Amino acid sequence: MTQQTPVAAITTRKRPAMIGGLVGMVAVLGIIGYVAFGIFVTPGKPTLATASQKEVLSYITNSRGLGKLPRVEQEKFMLAWKQSLMADDAKKKDLKNCFDGMSDAERAEFTDAIFDHIRRSFVDDASIYARTPSNERYKFLRDKFKEYSGEALFVKDVGDSFKGAIGFNWSTDEQQKWVIEHTTPQERAICEPYIQALQDMKIMIRKEEGRNAESQPASMPG
Repeated sequence: MTQQTPVAAITTRKRPAMIGGLVGMVAVLGIIGYVAFGIFVTPGKPTLATASQKEVLSYITNSRGLGKLPRVEQEKFMLAWKQSLMADDAKKKDLKNCFDGMSDAERAEFTDAIFDHIRRSFVDDASIYARTPSNERYKFLRDKFKEYSGEALFVKDVGDSFKGAIGFNWSTDEQQKWVIEHTTPQERAICEPYIQALQDMKIMIRKEEGRNAESQPASMPG
């Protein structure tokens, strides 16, 4: 049997440790590389006051953009975006130009992102409504009806370039119908009572508006 020298024995014992260390280093570098890649491809949230609409649309459609934010932050971003557009004709023109210049694939990508946002947001609202105490539901429904009506106006105002494309010439009722068709049975069980309650609120508000119109005094001839 060959007798190892003390130096050879020490070297042999070190090899597994060295190999283990190298494997560990490669694993760490791989993790660092993955994180660095994620940071590199993750778009920064655009500053709405100064960003172009192309930047905003890219952020919305990127799988590592808007969809990676917590739900509350997504809602805040979308609301702030709509408010910035409604108050600025130049931004609306910029958005229209972006829409006009989109390829079919880009339009499909954008509409998919928006539809997913609409669906998840509506299901979240329905879940909140289901947990809301009975004596607080009237205010919740009235506030949501106003919010959805505002979104419909937003779509009408800035979505002309998508006229004819599914989702961008919808009424609120059509959007809710689409949501029901694209939810799981469990989600539908939550959404259907909510939609019925919104329909009842819509009828009530329309009746109020009709009574208010009838009660207005006729204008005097000039």
